Amino acid sequence: IFCRAITFAINAFILRNVHHDVLGIMNVRLLLLESTLLFLSKESITRAALSSTTQHNNKCTWAQLINQMWITVPMSCLLSIPCLYVWLNVLSPVSEAYVPAYRFGCIAMAFSCICELTAEAPAFVGQVFCFVKLKVILDTLHIFIRSFVFILLVLHNKNIAIYAFGIAQFFSCLTIIIGFYGFFHIYIKRLKNYRQILKKNEGNVEETRKQMNGASHYYENMN
Repeated sequence: IFCRAITFAINAFILRNVHHDVLGIMNVRLLLLESTLLFLSKESITRAALSSTTQHNNKCTWAQLINQMWITVPMSCLLSIPCLYVWLNVLSPVSEAYVPAYRFGCIAMAFSCICELTAEAPAFVGQVFCFVKLKVILDTLHIFIRSFVFILLVLHNKNIAIYAFGIAQFFSCLTIIIGFYGFFHIYIKRLKNYRQILKKNEGNVEETRKQMNGASHYYENMN
């Protein structure tokens, strides 16, 4: 209910302060560019990597899977070139007044997609090990940060809405990157600590659970 209320308030603010032509550019052109780039860059690679983790006779190592996920970054760089060309030169032109802002928005969206895919490796690990809460929290923060930055910039100047959308998109992708790498940096430290305690207790799981105040279940079955 709280999230719906925030979404409703944000949408009401945008409708009152942003021209309908600008809304069309942001919600159709720019977001379509983002979804197209992300889909083409990572969908096939992610599905192939996920299928490798479920096969019993799988010979892929985790290092190979992580390297495979990093292919999404150069792939997005290559795909951004034809996509930007299509969005800027082939699709029906936007109003002359919005051309510079639209060009900036397209470049900002492509750059944000490339940056966001640098976090695809930890995102893949989180998906395999079912860190569902992490995914939900980061996706919520992603939308919240984008909306918050966008609203702040539009309140400052209503005429820079498309510029503000591109900038907000970049800040929201930083949330994804910092969130995933920050989480696993802390998690791996605690996982190592759990294994050290378990080793001292000679494999006694119950004693380890007591020493870690019941938090050990986050680190069990992670071999």
